[in-house]
Amino acid sequence: MALAQVSFVQDSLLPNLYLCSQNHLTMLTQTFHLFGFLLISYCTMASDPPAAENAFESDFGQFIQTTMEAIPTIPGISVAVVKDGQPIYTKGFGYADKENGVKATEQTSFYIASSTKSFTGLMAALLDQKGLIQLDEAITTYLPAELFPDAVNARQIKVRDLLTHTMGMENGPVTMRLAFTGDHSHEKLKQLLQYCEPTEKGYGHYQYSNFGYNLYGIMLEEKTGKPWQQWMEELLFEPLGMSRTTAYMSKAEKNGWPVAAPYSGIPGNIERIYLEKKDNTMQSAGGLITTAEDMGRWLAVNLQKGKLDGKQIFPAALFEATHGRLAETGGEFPPFTREHYGLGWHIGKYDKFAQLHHFGGFAGFSTHVSFLPQEGLGVAVMVNDAVAGTRVMNLLAAYAYDWWLQREKAEKNGQKGLDEITKRMEKVGEMVAKGRAKRAERTWQLALPFEAYAGVYYNDSLGTLKVANADNALEVSIGNLHCTATPYTDENSIRIELVPGSGEVILFDVKDDKVASFRYDNTVFEKVQ
Repeated sequence: MALAQVSFVQDSLLPNLYLCSQNHLTMLTQTFHLFGFLLISYCTMASDPPAAENAFESDFGQFIQTTMEAIPTIPGISVAVVKDGQPIYTKGFGYADKENGVKATEQTSFYIASSTKSFTGLMAALLDQKGLIQLDEAITTYLPAELFPDAVNARQIKVRDLLTHTMGMENGPVTMRLAFTGDHSHEKLKQLLQYCEPTEKGYGHYQYSNFGYNLYGIMLEEKTGKPWQQWMEELLFEPLGMSRTTAYMSKAEKNGWPVAAPYSGIPGNIERIYLEKKDNTMQSAGGLITTAEDMGRWLAVNLQKGKLDGKQIFPAALFEATHGRLAETGGEFPPFTREHYGLGWHIGKYDKFAQLHHFGGFAGFSTHVSFLPQEGLGVAVMVNDAVAGTRVMNLLAAYAYDWWLQREKAEKNGQKGLDEITKRMEKVGEMVAKGRAKRAERTWQLALPFEAYAGVYYNDSLGTLKVANADNALEVSIGNLHCTATPYTDENSIRIELVPGSGEVILFDVKDDKVASFRYDNTVFEKVQ
């Protein structure tokens, strides 16, 4: 019996019974018992999910399982779906850690990479409201102008520009150290601001990067003496009851939280990636781990503009500010479009429906976070794979939206998208196999013995890189990154893959049978030891 039917019985049947028996004690007693029975039944049914939610759970769960069977390179998935501003579905599939048999659940922590930016945007709006870091002030209000080169004209850049990717400057050393090597301190990061350069598009024009959000974190710590991680815990996670969301990997380890491991899923082979996040590489542009349960709360508070669990946690005006159109962008991640950018949110459409989203990607992780404000729908999909993961996360989000908005299209569009991904993965497998076979044929082009290249190399902007001779091979490391070099085609060169899936070349400068330096990523490292 549906809930609406129970209400009809309660409203129409009971008054008639009562009127017919009001002069008869026995009938009155029977009626009272019947009312009690129906009231208990009503309360029980009211606590159960509506029929539509049950059907969605069955269909969506089956489609996820079908997807994972069709693309077996996907280790694990964790999903949250919010409807009418309330979480209705949180569940995990597959494995968070295949080697140790740890399954992915709604309470498994996944690294969400750049989806962090929407959290940083709301934190910035809250701190603006408190008057600590004001969005319309120049960045030189909080950091000395002398730290920046004249070429970027730091005095014209507003704090808001950092968070809308319109600041017109970039800084590779800062983003590299914060996201990858972990070799930094607050004072060192300030010193590295001298390496800021103008962007190709210039001030006032959208050009996506991590640096603006990184610089916001540096300013916040300079102004308050407290890192962005602590501010986020206090301002966001605690008030929202997001008890398994943090910017500290050490916190998850200390509390024994299950954390998804990163993988690279190539057809025929799922490889675990060595590069795992640490506290020193959790940064304000991409530095959170969270769960499906917590993401349900995050989507709900955004959809309800600050309201959660029946309480107004934050002023609605803050969400109007973060969700507002602040910069023109353009671009597509089919079937999701991008037209504008707010504070940490891309703004565009899904089909004909207005939507906001921010995706995230890193070695071994893919994250989709989006919502349709007018329809009260939101979806978060977290995958511990970065090969098929990006396409799979968008496919699952689209299926969830189609099911609720245009259900007849859900299965058709879902199967079509799944077929496209499986075909693409076949091509990816072929490309990877060819690339590896080609590299395997290379021979060393080093003019000197391996030990001649070993040593310590230094560059002020990127830090210290070490090359070690180990069993007729060269081990290369810088901060948290390390790899075994392989041959390359140029004389005195090696190929390295410090970031999994991203091959680069080191070209050594040999003079008088000695290695003096090398060039890496258009930067010269001098040999100091």
